[in-house]
Amino acid sequence: MHTIEMRLQKLESSNRRYKSILLIMLSLFAVFFMAFRNNKTAPDLIQAKKFELVDDKGNVLIRLSENDGNGTMKTYRSDGKRLLNLTYTTKNEGYIGVEDGADHELIRFSSTTSADGGGGYISIYNPSGKRTMSLCNQYSGGNIYVCNSDGYTRAAIQNNSAAGGYLALNNSSGNIAIQLSQTSSGNGDLYINSNSGDERVRLSVSSSGGNVQLKNNSKTMVVEMGVTAGEHGIINTYNSGGTYIQGIGSSN
Repeated sequence: MHTIEMRLQKLESSNRRYKSILLIMLSLFAVFFMAFRNNKTAPDLIQAKKFELVDDKGNVLIRLSENDGNGTMKTYRSDGKRLLNLTYTTKNEGYIGVEDGADHELIRFSSTTSADGGGGYISIYNPSGKRTMSLCNQYSGGNIYVCNSDGYTRAAIQNNSAAGGYLALNNSSGNIAIQLSQTSSGNGDLYINSNSGDERVRLSVSSSGGNVQLKNNSKTMVVEMGVTAGEHGIINTYNSGGTYIQGIGSSN
């Protein structure tokens, strides 16, 4: 009988211990559950001096770092070739380079120097690294340059120093073949040039009306068609030295 009582006492003691352990486990579970339930899904701030995002093989795909006090970000292919370069210019201004993964920059977003007018700058390059088009600021206005496969300008649309529009088409030698602009009075002005870029024909507007000038290879005007002060048509001819020969039309 004594043995049975002792066994019952041990059993009751074990039950009390199990109950205590169970209560403690339930309490801890409740605490953890409430803690995770109240936590946010992501921290408000993560700080580090350098960050790298890698793939399953450890290849760096994105790198965030600091250089000379400025932040930079670069993205890569799995083979280590760069695709995107966010950095800064020598003037500590923003710079974005889009690359093809073969060490060639295809698009550049940056800024021009103060000597070029300052402001935004966008360039497009071919796979050979030659600039084929650029958009920039000059004379406080927009400018577009179109280049050939070798990077030489063949067309330019600009805002000139007189705050007016300007269009120039270059020939294969790089000289301006056609130039469209305006006079100081704001009238239309068209130049047609030789292969060397020298003016041969000019279509413009004078104070009286339309005006056409023809020049020889010596850059001397030999024919002029225009409008007189009385708004009559006139044609004047000159010799190779620019001396007046004769005119056809009204004299007033």
